[in-house]
Amino acid sequence: MSNALHVAVVGSINRDDVAGTGIRNRHGWGGILFNVAALLRHGESQLTITPIAHLGTDAKQPVEGWLARHRQINTDGLVPLNRRGNLCRLRYHGPDHRDERLLYRVPPLTWTRLRPALTADITLINYISGRDVAIRDLERFRREYRGTIYIDVHSLLLGRRGDGTRYERRPAHWKRMIDCADVIQVNEREFEILSRRTAGTDAVRDWANTVLWPGRCRCLIVTRADRGSLGVFRKGRGWQMREFESGRRQPIPDPTGAGDTFSGAWIAKWLADRDPYTATHFATRAASRPARPPI
Repeated sequence: MSNALHVAVVGSINRDDVAGTGIRNRHGWGGILFNVAALLRHGESQLTITPIAHLGTDAKQPVEGWLARHRQINTDGLVPLNRRGNLCRLRYHGPDHRDERLLYRVPPLTWTRLRPALTADITLINYISGRDVAIRDLERFRREYRGTIYIDVHSLLLGRRGDGTRYERRPAHWKRMIDCADVIQVNEREFEILSRRTAGTDAVRDWANTVLWPGRCRCLIVTRADRGSLGVFRKGRGWQMREFESGRRQPIPDPTGAGDTFSGAWIAKWLADRDPYTATHFATRAASRPARPPI
């Protein structure tokens, strides 16, 4: 791998408070730090990683201390805040159902803050808070940027009530967001919110044909927990679909960070060989193990 290879990870850093039936209560730092941890674990040693996120006063010491231990990480994209950052309270009622509250939500990252990503070979836009990057700034970044944009849709599809409680919704600008992406990652429920169809193979292929084909997207990944993932890849004048097994037979009781591990592992493998098939296979296996909070 060339020393020039560079990945930017754009999103939010969360303090996670996780509890639920059958899992051990835990506190830790997550959000895009799960992506960074996966890139460190699976990427080659020459890779440069630039996280771009707001850094609250509560996160400054532990997060900067952890990042400083890794020479591959460039911290120029971190934006200090004069208040605390995101606190995400997750209560699991089973692997596929949870209640979520997001408190002290940080502001969106502006176009100026995205500038350190312009030199990256690939940029991950991970919607952690749901408003990590405003659509107008994402579109400007797309116009200026010459690399690959990987979007994890995730919390873009979660609204937020006054008390911080999250709820599902399809935002008005969802299609504009998708039009900025070369690679799109959703889980089954997120696909259903966007498409308003059950996440079966026929529905995924049809949606790729009708919604993605006119645009620039060349890879759609639908993650399916312990059932692996479904990938749709642009090939010639059509799409090629493949199913990928996770190698795990039981759901992960606490799946926090699994999707972030997936995208980090996918990018690490894709940078190594530029093959979306092997990247999706590799990431599906990597995300089948419980994600440990990096801090």
